[in-house]
Amino acid sequence: MKKVYITILSSLILGFSSNVMSQNNATIPNHSFENWTTEGFMFFQHDIPVGWKGLSIAIDTFGMQFSYPISTISKSTDAQNGSYAAMLETKEFDTLISTALNSMGSLGEDFNFEGMPSIMSIGGINVLPMFRDLAGMMGSGDMSLETLLTTLLTTDLSEYLEGGMALNGFVPGGLKGYYKYIPGQDNDEDAAMIMILGTRYDATTHRRTIAGVGMMILGETNNEYQEFEIPYFALPVGSADTLEIIIFSSQIQSMAMGSKLYIDNLSLSNPNSITSADNNTNINCYPNPSNGDITLTISNNTPADVIFYNSVGAKVLEQKHCNNGTHFNLSQSGSYIMEVTQNGYKTIKTIVIK
Repeated sequence: MKKVYITILSSLILGFSSNVMSQNNATIPNHSFENWTTEGFMFFQHDIPVGWKGLSIAIDTFGMQFSYPISTISKSTDAQNGSYAAMLETKEFDTLISTALNSMGSLGEDFNFEGMPSIMSIGGINVLPMFRDLAGMMGSGDMSLETLLTTLLTTDLSEYLEGGMALNGFVPGGLKGYYKYIPGQDNDEDAAMIMILGTRYDATTHRRTIAGVGMMILGETNNEYQEFEIPYFALPVGSADTLEIIIFSSQIQSMAMGSKLYIDNLSLSNPNSITSADNNTNINCYPNPSNGDITLTISNNTPADVIFYNSVGAKVLEQKHCNNGTHFNLSQSGSYIMEVTQNGYKTIKTIVIK
């Protein structure tokens, strides 16, 4: 099984601005990628799906400013259904963009930009603050997962992303869609990644923080489209008012130039089948925290399907037809999400293994 890594880059950009696009019933904009436009300046033109943004950097040349694309997003006719799909490719930077990025002295001499995954999101990403803070974390030497997660849950993340989907009280169960992945340069360890993030704005503190999250690693598909579904885990901090979808053509640690991700026909799944985190007292587990051995408690006799996800969204344990008193063992310390499906409804619980 392919080893799953969380990327430093993706962790840094978990956030939103308070400027959101109003969506009726939280419909994903241009979900089938049939509508496209061009952006750029003069001969620096590039395709972009309507309602989505790719990474770009503002460049000042002879007093004229223009947006130069970093992410490589193409309108592909190799679609799962319909006329077009979005294709993201991991590529080396050309001379112009490499010079512009490496000219930012605050990033440090040891931070080299040779290339990066293409990244596409519903809201635009503020590239310079993201790169600045990424370089600062690398320079500090403290890049542990625990530090990253603590930072994400406690900081105001609105500096990194702009926009998103207004949820208007809608609670998603997850994200479904179709993808095809072709790793580059004969590197079968490369993989794409999709993140779904819910945030809420606090009018008292004027901060935007995470209220829900989902993530999935997408591996090679042998040149065929496959369906995926990413569960959305609502955190017990209040309902999210904004949803963002962020798509990466590679992970930083396994990045291979030439990796291509085709993505098509996205939709929000099971909007009414998720019971918010930790609020269903009929389903629980003990002890919590635990040394690794936990027991499921169910107040009725209906069997349940149980899935455990680790802190980066990877499925680590699954067992169907569980009853009251079913035992599980999680050998690695850390935080886990336990998803229990019973009678078509899902309950999410947070589990801590010491």
